[in-house]
Amino acid sequence: MATLWQPITEFTDALQNPDVCFKGHELPEFAAGQLELHPRDRRPLRYPGNFACVYPITCGGAKYALRCFIRQVDEPENLIKRYQLLSDFFEHISSEAFVGYRYFERGIRVKGQWFPTVRMEWVEGKKLHHYVRDNLTNPDSIRQLCGQLVEVTRTMQVLSIAHNDLQHGNVMVQTDGKIRLVDYDGFYLPHFQGQPSPEVGEDNYKHPLRTRQDYGTFVDNFPALVIYVSLLALSVDPGLWQHNEGDHLIFTKADLAAPANSECFRDLKASQDHSVRHLAEYLEGCCSIPVDQVPNLEQILNGAPTPSAPPPPASAPAGQPADQPQTSSQTASQATDSTAKVVGGGSEYLQLINMMQASQTPSSPVPTAPAPPVAPATVVCPKCNRANSVDFQYCGGGGCFAPLYPLTRVCGQCGEHLPGNGNFCIMCRTTLV
Repeated sequence: MATLWQPITEFTDALQNPDVCFKGHELPEFAAGQLELHPRDRRPLRYPGNFACVYPITCGGAKYALRCFIRQVDEPENLIKRYQLLSDFFEHISSEAFVGYRYFERGIRVKGQWFPTVRMEWVEGKKLHHYVRDNLTNPDSIRQLCGQLVEVTRTMQVLSIAHNDLQHGNVMVQTDGKIRLVDYDGFYLPHFQGQPSPEVGEDNYKHPLRTRQDYGTFVDNFPALVIYVSLLALSVDPGLWQHNEGDHLIFTKADLAAPANSECFRDLKASQDHSVRHLAEYLEGCCSIPVDQVPNLEQILNGAPTPSAPPPPASAPAGQPADQPQTSSQTASQATDSTAKVVGGGSEYLQLINMMQASQTPSSPVPTAPAPPVAPATVVCPKCNRANSVDFQYCGGGGCFAPLYPLTRVCGQCGEHLPGNGNFCIMCRTTLV
């Protein structure tokens, strides 16, 4: 295959005849698929992106996003391997945060030549910034997104993966209020360790020092914090939406590059809510430290020291020699104090972020030390004894692919027997109810 991509016009023209462009496709039902048409030109509806153009298509009662590549950023063999690895990964995971994803090397035929495609589950809902805009008068719904964001980023940390382009356009909020991540072109898997990143993220969310060499499980930490702080601040003060100019939430590239000159940062640091003030200061400190040193959301909410905090005073407290190290009780007290700053919004806030279950009152928070790290939950493959994440349906070790759970679910679409924790069918990609 000489190239992986074509101009949008070529794909759009080809898709006007699905029985031709999908003839011989690895999934023949695509030939009978129904494409949505643009209301003006009556040609297949398309959503251009950075690397690919998305076409909505319905096959066998299920709706998908068909991604056709419109730009080539790497050697074909490298891209083919990347998308095959991504396809294999998403076939073995059952986390609700992700959508069904499958790569087809013989995806679409254009002028007699086959080009690859990616088929993804279609998410019915709104992009994050549209959902927030429409719910500014419903702060509870926005605060619930904060807790979900923590859970999603925790899942990715456990799996040693990263989305690599967290931003409003890639976070979809379904009609039931649950968030789903889409667009996996720059996704990080452990297989990609040591490689340069295919992209560096959207300007209004990425770390000011981010380069293509920053590629690992840490790359989501900064944009996740940007999103979290934005959501929390808007749930407290909807008037902060005045900082939205369309292609972001409330922070812009200029704000993150120079927080000291940012009106948005000034407004957040003057908030009446203690948590908003503290997290805005924390985000400001993160803007000037190396990308890989930004803690993840869970660490931050559990009291990670503020990056911009001034050094401890040179003089020792009264009654303690200058060269005597702090006692463990003093260190624990400081850690607790830091945690209290983050969760100062009271018991409602604690429940939302799902970090600590003990209730507190806004007037006198009960100090608690950060919880010790918990080992990731795993399930052992009954065939090869490999320890896999509990989110996996099938073993991911060395081509084993054995079911990790009893085959107790049956796909209503194709009749495939699936592991009990499965939420979609790996054969026909139907979401299980």
